[in-house]
Order: sequence, then structure tokens, then C-alpha cells
Amino acid sequence: MTSGYEWESLGCEDSGLKSHRPGRREDWNRTPIRRALLLHSSASVIIVTPPLDVGGWLVNRLSSIFCAFPLVALLSACSPEEPVPGPQPAETPPEPAETRQPSAMTVLCLGDSLTEGYGLDRSQAYPARLQEKIDALDWKFTVINAGLGGDTTAAALRRLDWFLRRRIDVLVLALGGNDGLRGVPLTEIRKNLGAIISKTTARYPEVKVIVAGIRIPPNYGTRYVRGFGDLFPEVAGRHGALLIPFLLEGVGGRPELNFPDGIHPNSRGQEIVAENVWTVIEPVLRKLHRKATNVTSSRPHSPAATGAGNPEHWMRQGLDNGKKPFFFIGFHLC
Repeated sequence: MTSGYEWESLGCEDSGLKSHRPGRREDWNRTPIRRALLLHSSASVIIVTPPLDVGGWLVNRLSSIFCAFPLVALLSACSPEEPVPGPQPAETPPEPAETRQPSAMTVLCLGDSLTEGYGLDRSQAYPARLQEKIDALDWKFTVINAGLGGDTTAAALRRLDWFLRRRIDVLVLALGGNDGLRGVPLTEIRKNLGAIISKTTARYPEVKVIVAGIRIPPNYGTRYVRGFGDLFPEVAGRHGALLIPFLLEGVGGRPELNFPDGIHPNSRGQEIVAENVWTVIEPVLRKLHRKATNVTSSRPHSPAATGAGNPEHWMRQGLDNGKKPFFFIGFHLC
């Protein structure tokens, strides 16, 4: 008989739930309890041997009962007492606000050959020059050149749906020149421009619209020419849009900035056109950029960034806070 309480290893034979006396270390190492404990190195194993000497029948009875208990304890028991602080999992530091960038917004330049860049590569047209200026500021905008040579306001209205499949944040509307050269009634031009704006704002209510004014040669008659020039500020005012007074300011009528046709700007002319558009669009883009950056900066961090949404995180937290699996393995009676 052993006096006092002893701390020693004890397991159960693979073939059944029977007590196992000390001294058979090779059997103990082969038992399922031992293998389970080897897989759970953080487990606290307590073997209690009371100073009792009872009959063999009681030994067998009690050992059979209490040797089965660890199988239940192995699956369900946790020790709530005296949490032992352990190393905390490293958390990913929050990303600095200045490094978090908003997703790219879209600037749609809807126009005719003046926007397309007639006679030039598209990389030389004013939409591409706008993109260069935006990129130099590291603002997140994508400029789409939706110019098409010979396009009218009616034709642009028909193809608008294709562009509206993508979210539009800023619309630069540079149309009407071909309508004027063809003598299209002013009421129809005004109606088509208004319909383009209304359709875009109905789809994207927050879109910012900029209308580019166009002029035509004086040989179309004083009344028509004057009315044509006036309809662009009228449309812009009616729909709450911004206005570029004249898209070709500083370019029209200057042979060195145009192709021989005297209508389409060359590469140098397109640079000036880009400046004309930039003067009006830059404050709009700056405001949108600041708004998007502020929203992104104030957005709460995702739990996944720190592991809080990961089940393994909570498991580690529980173990590190002292919630270790507790295995109470029966009585060994002598």
C-alpha cells in the first residue's frame, strides 16, 4: 500500500476499460489515452492515488469505472480555475489611413471626333491627357474615351446604355458639333442633350455632369449660330451641370494647333483642350477623391484582419487564458 497521494501515469489497455498498474510502461505508451495526451501537449493530467487498501473486487470495480471517465473528460471538460496568461497571438496592425486607397471611380467622356482624337492615337486625345494629370496626383479615377467620329446627340443617346453598364461618377458631355454642322433643329439638339443627362442621373443619381460648349462657323446664319451657342449653358443650367464655355478655347481658328481641315485639333491642340477641361473638372475630382478617401479611412477594420473572425483565434485565446483541457484519470488503488 502506498501512503499519501502519488502522481503517476496511468492508462487503459486498448482491448478494454481496465485498470493498469504501474510498471508496464510499454503498455501505457500504446494506450489510446497516452496517444491522445501526446497530441494535446497543453493538457493537464492529474492521477490521484488515495491511501486505501481494499479488496480486489473493489479494486477491479472502481478501476473499471474511473478508467472510463477520461474518455468523456477528454472530449468535454475544460478547467476554469486560475487562468494562466500565455503568449497572445500577434495581431496585424491596422493599415494607416493614408495608405488605404479608395476603389477607382469612372470619368466618361462622351463625344464625337473632337473627343476621339481625330487623326491621332487615342493616347494623344484629351481624355488620355486627363488620365495623365489624374495619375500624377495619384487619384483613383479611370477616364473612358467614349468619343466616336461623326457622332450626333441622337446617336450618342442610342449608344449610352452600353456605357451605363459601368458605374459613372463624372460625365463630360462634349456633343453637338456634328448636329450644328448638319443644321439639326436646336430644339432636337437640346432635347437629346437633356435626355442623355437625365438618363445618366436616373441610373446614377450622384453623378457629376459637365457640359462642354461648342461653336460653329458663322456662315450658318446669325440666328442659328447664336441659338446654337446659347443652348449649352441653357442645358447645363436646367440640369444643374457644370459648364465648359468653349471646348476649343485657344485652339479654334489657329492653324498651327489644328489639322489642315481647320476643325480637328492636332496633338498640341489636344493638350490645350485637355487644359480647358481640366480647369472645370479638377475641383470636381478633388472633392470626390477627398470624400472617397475619408470614407475609406473611417471604415472599421475587418475582424479577419486581426484574426478575431477566425475560429482558431478563439481557440488559441481560450487556451492562452487558462482554459486547458483537463484530464482526470481515475484511481489507482494498491
